Amino acid sequence: MVDKPFDGAVYAIVSSGDSLFAASSQGLLTSRTAGVSWSAIEGGGPEELYFLGSARGEVVAAGLKAMRLSKDGGLSWKSTTSPSQLSQLTSVAVDGNGGLWAGGREGVFYSPDDGASWQTVPGLLVSDVSSVYYDAASQRILITNGASGTIVYALHLPEKKVTFWDTGWNLRFVRPVGDHLLGVTPYDGVVLEPRMVNSPVASHH
Repeated sequence: MVDKPFDGAVYAIVSSGDSLFAASSQGLLTSRTAGVSWSAIEGGGPEELYFLGSARGEVVAAGLKAMRLSKDGGLSWKSTTSPSQLSQLTSVAVDGNGGLWAGGREGVFYSPDDGASWQTVPGLLVSDVSSVYYDAASQRILITNGASGTIVYALHLPEKKVTFWDTGWNLRFVRPVGDHLLGVTPYDGVVLEPRMVNSPVASHH
């Protein structure tokens, strides 16, 4: 457990198995007690961390420049090179199949080899990325660029097919909730994707 009271800011929290991970102004923290107690992660780095992603035992943590990756649910960590094309990171994700994702002002980049090399995805033309998130249930990467646009992009894996739709809102991020997508806006609160429902057929007596 942390010996002294935590006096910092927490920017993101994700779960992996029975563990919680928090990106904070004092580095990477973890809890195996559902958040009752927290401890600093050795190898997680002392610098300020803002972004987290997790899927199938993989966890990625990042600051504005540095990234760290765990392939074993947070037991061990290694430093990972972020895309040189990005001036700074604004979001990261892992897809549980060896894919590492990073977003920033210059777009979204994908690494199949734990950050040794980075590439763009054909057909995914997006900038000012505010969020990159792996939706495991639908096997897709969800991307928003809320700083400059109202479009949500969905990149379906593994064929990397890109679809998109205009939400009408500048969204900081979207998350799946049941059959819907829930979005968070900078100033207008939370919005929910509408779902078309067939009108019930009236029965004749």
